[in-house]
Amino acid sequence: MSVRVATLEDLTTLDALDAACFARPWGAAGWRAAIEGGGIVLLAGVPARGLACAQVILESCELRRIGVEPGARRSGLARSLLRSVIAHARRAGCERIQLEVAEGNVAARSLYRAHGFGSVGRRPGYYRDPPDAALLMDLEIGPKS
Repeated sequence: MSVRVATLEDLTTLDALDAACFARPWGAAGWRAAIEGGGIVLLAGVPARGLACAQVILESCELRRIGVEPGARRSGLARSLLRSVIAHARRAGCERIQLEVAEGNVAARSLYRAHGFGSVGRRPGYYRDPPDAALLMDLEIGPKS
């Protein structure tokens, strides 16, 4: 699977993919802020059918968003994106990757567990549309200092 780092020239693509993947898209301004703020912003597929965004903060990497447009799901794009985020986090010297996922998102939870993420907490009533709890998950990827 082709995964590449997104640039500001990809804002239109990121915006369209985000709207196709999520009920609450970030919009072009949100993606611009992620790229300009040094986030790990990735696109997968040719043409792009999936996206991911993560942010390195000290020794942690927070996976903020990962999505694949509905017609391309179950094709391996999310797996390729997640592996690329993990590789970027390792190169950045991170000790762990953290994320939150809707408890009802069985496909995403399965993807994360298949890559070694474990549950570390739960936030009841975190999501509103649709209502759901957030599961907090993390993956240890490097030695503690």
